[in-house]
Amino acid sequence: MKNIILLFSSILFLLFFLNLQPKEKNIKYLALGDGYTIGESLKPENSWPNLLATKLEAENKIAVETKIIAKAGWEIENVMNHLKIHAKGKYDIVSIMIGINDYSSSNEILKFKLKFEKIIEMGLQPSKYGEKGLFVISLPDYSYSPKGQGNSKKIHNEILIFNEAIEAICLKNNILYIDINDVYKRTKGNQDYLAPNKIHPSKTMYDLWVNVIYKSLLDNKIID
Repeated sequence: MKNIILLFSSILFLLFFLNLQPKEKNIKYLALGDGYTIGESLKPENSWPNLLATKLEAENKIAVETKIIAKAGWEIENVMNHLKIHAKGKYDIVSIMIGINDYSSSNEILKFKLKFEKIIEMGLQPSKYGEKGLFVISLPDYSYSPKGQGNSKKIHNEILIFNEAIEAICLKNNILYIDINDVYKRTKGNQDYLAPNKIHPSKTMYDLWVNVIYKSLLDNKIID
C-alpha cells in the first residue's frame, strides 16, 4: 500500500513539475512575394522567409509555422488574387516583398502606388496585430547584379523612386519598412552572393538580408 501511495505521489509531483516548465510559443508567419521570396534557384529552406523563421526559432525559443504565397514572375495583382484564396485565419507576422516585376513590366509609378496601397490593405487583413504585425521589404535593386549591368545607373535610379514610394506608403500606414539594399549592393562583382541562375541572391546573401530584417523586427518590437 505504501508503495502505491509513493508511486501516486511521485506521479503527481512529476505532473506538477512539468506544468511549471515554460511552454514553447507557437507563431504563424505569412510571407507574400515573388521569386525573391521563394528563393528562386535555391532549395526552399534557403529562401529568406524560411531562413528568418529558423533564426526566430533559434533566437527566441519558439516554433514558427511559415506559409509562403509567392512565385517567380508574380506582380502585385498575382499576390492579391492568391491571398484571397490561400491565406486562411490570422498570422502573428506578415511580410510583403512584391513589386519588382511590376517595375520591370511597366515602370508606371502612379499605377504602382495604387496597387501597393491595395496590397498593404489586403496584407493587414490576415495580420493578427494589424499594422504592428506587418512589415514590408524594399524592392531589391538588381542594378548591382549581372542582370542590371549595362544599364545599371538608370535601373538604380528608377528602383530608388519605387522604393521611396513604398516607404512613403508604409509611413502613412504606420507599417515597418525595411531596406535590404545596403547589403544587397555587395552583390556587385561577387559571385558568392548570386544564386546559380546569376539573377537572384544566394543563401549567403539571404543570410545577410535576414540579419538586417531580424534586427529591425527586434528594434521595432515586432518580435520580443
